[in-house]
Amino acid sequence: MIEIAFLLGLIIFSSLSKKENILYLIVFLLPFHTFIKSCFVYYEGGGNIFTVWKELVIIILCFKVYTNYHIKFSKNLSILLQIFLGVILVFYFFSNNHSDSLATLRDHLFPIILFVALSCCPLDVRVAKKTALIFAVSVIINCIMGFVQNFFLNIPISMLMGRIDFIDDSGYVQYKTTSARILGFERMSGIMGGPNTFGVFCSFTFVFFLGIFLNTKKFLFSFWERNLVLITAILSMVCLLFSFSRAGWVIAFLGALISLRLGAIKIHLRYLVVVGALTALSGFFLLEYFPQVGEVLYNSVTGKEASAADRSNNFNNALEINLTEPFGHGLGTTDHRYKSYEFFAESAFMNIAYEIGLLGLLLLILLHFAIFRKMYDYKGAEFRPFAKIAISVTLPTLLVCFVSINPYGMPYIYLWWLLLGLGINHFNHLSPMLKKRKRKVLKLV
Repeated sequence: MIEIAFLLGLIIFSSLSKKENILYLIVFLLPFHTFIKSCFVYYEGGGNIFTVWKELVIIILCFKVYTNYHIKFSKNLSILLQIFLGVILVFYFFSNNHSDSLATLRDHLFPIILFVALSCCPLDVRVAKKTALIFAVSVIINCIMGFVQNFFLNIPISMLMGRIDFIDDSGYVQYKTTSARILGFERMSGIMGGPNTFGVFCSFTFVFFLGIFLNTKKFLFSFWERNLVLITAILSMVCLLFSFSRAGWVIAFLGALISLRLGAIKIHLRYLVVVGALTALSGFFLLEYFPQVGEVLYNSVTGKEASAADRSNNFNNALEINLTEPFGHGLGTTDHRYKSYEFFAESAFMNIAYEIGLLGLLLLILLHFAIFRKMYDYKGAEFRPFAKIAISVTLPTLLVCFVSINPYGMPYIYLWWLLLGLGINHFNHLSPMLKKRKRKVLKLV
């Protein structure tokens, strides 16, 4: 009953709210999706009703955008989107079990609908700023819960999240998945599905807020707001380290390099020396008090850690199968939760290729590069704050999708497409007050 009331409350709020308030709701609630669902499963035996909240809210947002505004969308990008969605629908209807493949259809369809709605939705700098700050609050809460879970309340939170299989007489915790530990060390999972899910989420938020920090002038942040952004990035980085997510580490490292390359600030030698010294001190502290971080990193690079050593073999086998059978097998055939499951690889892109064919995967990658090009169509735009951040997140994510499934899990996939939509949105509608403030900021530079 509480689950239904909660869902109805979200629907009513979205129906009565402005488009920007729906955006705030989505960015705040997405990181808590798995936790809230687990609470309903644990206390009420439900959870399935709540899970549709994001799809219903996205439909409401899309309806508000398309019924209240005259929308102009890039013709070339529109054609690619329509072809890709057509391919998805074709492979859905050709799947062996439509009910099993419905979840996969949803995971492809609704993030793209969210992307289209946000890319066309008229927004201003005030909304961009508030979106970033609300997301920062959500991320900080999740990071704090990560520390609480890992160092204080691991068993109660893991029981609530459904990650524990049993606890033996000696107190040893046996998890349902082997990924809960790495080389015998407990991994930080927070209130998400697992350490890998939490890790890639933290990598996303680290790159996101690092990009915002490097472009704070575009967001017109105050001193305290800039500090909040910086604290969020630091917390995300620390939680990422304790998640031991190698995929997350790659996204964070490459995303940081791209962010620094695209950043709006000039990086002086003195600045690099200070940052390098702080990084070295932080690394020394971690290795001194948490030596498992260095041990996991070393064994992952050298291939001594089992899952890292097997990753290349897993990818090569999946690639060989897809090259042998390149025309797809239908949606849901790589989802081991359902009866129609036939194949699975630790690679989001190899799984997608198995379901919709190699041409379908190629079309998806081309779609992402078309979005990159669209981000640079607004060369004369007065304000485009999220484009560089979207590029910094997406390029490493596309690479990681070849060796990890986690970027296509919740909440990463929705946050990724949400950011892409904001990335090509033309934020050039400033209120008079913000225009005046922007002129003052520019005079000080």
